[in-house]
Amino acid sequence: MLLVEHRRKQLAERLKSTSYNDNGFVFAMQDGRPVLHRTLDRAHFKPILRREELQATTRMYDLRHYCASLMIANGESPRTVADRLGHADVAFTLQTYVDGDADQQKAASEKLAKIFGWLNHSHTIRTQNNSGSHSWLPLTH
Repeated sequence: MLLVEHRRKQLAERLKSTSYNDNGFVFAMQDGRPVLHRTLDRAHFKPILRREELQATTRMYDLRHYCASLMIANGESPRTVADRLGHADVAFTLQTYVDGDADQQKAASEKLAKIFGWLNHSHTIRTQNNSGSHSWLPLTH
C-alpha cells in the first residue's frame, strides 16, 4: 500500500510540472531525474540512523546485505533472495551473503546424519571402518 500511495502522489506531482521527464523511477527528483545517492544518504538515510540511534557509519548497502543474510538464515529460498537482489546467478548470492559459522556446520552435519540414519539420540554419528564394523562417534563443535 505504501508504494501505491507514493505512486499516486508522484503522478499528481507530474501533472503539476511542465518540466518533469518520466524515466520510470520509483523515487525521483522533482524533474524526474534519479535521486543521487549522496542526496538520499544525507537528506534521508543519515537522519533516520540518528533518529533510530543506529551507527552513523551504517551504509544503505549494509542494510541490503543484512536483509539478504536474514532471509537466507531464516530459510528463504536462495533463488528468491537472488531474484529480489537482482542477481542472475544464485551462486553469487550464496557466496556473498551466506556466512557458514560453526553452529550452522554442525546443524548441517546432524541433518545429513539423520537423513542417512547415522545419528542416534545421544548425538553421535554411526561410522564404518575398513573391516566393516560400525562404531558411534560423538559430534563435536
